[in-house]
Amino acid sequence: MEHTPSTILIFDLDNTLVDKNLVFEKAQKKMIEVIKGSMPSDDDLKILREMDLILIKKKKKHLYPFKILALSLWCYFHEKVSIKESIQRSEDIYAGKSNLLTKKMKNALTLAEKAAKMHDEILQNTPPTLFDNVKDVLQTLKNRKVTLVLLTEGNTLMQEKTVDTHDLKKFFDDIVICTEKDEHCFLEIKNHWENINGRNARMYVVGDGIERDIEPGNRIGAITIWKPGNFNPGTPGKGLKTPDFIVKDIKNVLSIVN
Repeated sequence: MEHTPSTILIFDLDNTLVDKNLVFEKAQKKMIEVIKGSMPSDDDLKILREMDLILIKKKKKHLYPFKILALSLWCYFHEKVSIKESIQRSEDIYAGKSNLLTKKMKNALTLAEKAAKMHDEILQNTPPTLFDNVKDVLQTLKNRKVTLVLLTEGNTLMQEKTVDTHDLKKFFDDIVICTEKDEHCFLEIKNHWENINGRNARMYVVGDGIERDIEPGNRIGAITIWKPGNFNPGTPGKGLKTPDFIVKDIKNVLSIVN
């Protein structure tokens, strides 16, 4: 009798299973409010998001010292300089490369530290909500004997709080929290579970980001399922940036992984 290959499915957490974007938006609005001294507008939030994406690319990670972002916002709103110049001034000051440390700027640094602290406290203390159908999908996959692995990144305590809040441990065979998610994280999971389940195991990766989920998933030879998030999901391209499937709702995964 021919052996049926087992199935391994790697799920991303933020903006795939839980709506982390809403939490970030709440934290970012608070940062703008503190820095600007008034309630943020939609345009203000767009400015912050643009700065954030620039800093993510420069720092090569999503969780960098957010006081840099806060001071960049201060320069933009109060010094009336461009986004690029605002970020450069902020980075230079925190790197000790600036001669702009006037009394006004020292006060701005104090305000930036306050804004960043309030921003980070919201991130730490506000577990994101689950998207619809998540627990039903996980339970169905578990009933099908699919090996489920949760792969996420960032602050360990913060991510563990999300997992515990929604009682997700009972669904997953393994939970991996990397400082910064990259191909190495995916490869370690692949090697570990293939040693247990066999080299013929089918492997899937489900995530919201092209660069941080789909591309590394394709690199390890997994079947990739892209559920576009509502913050910086990336754009599909040729080769490794092409997902095998695109879904709008997590429940659509069930018709692919059967």
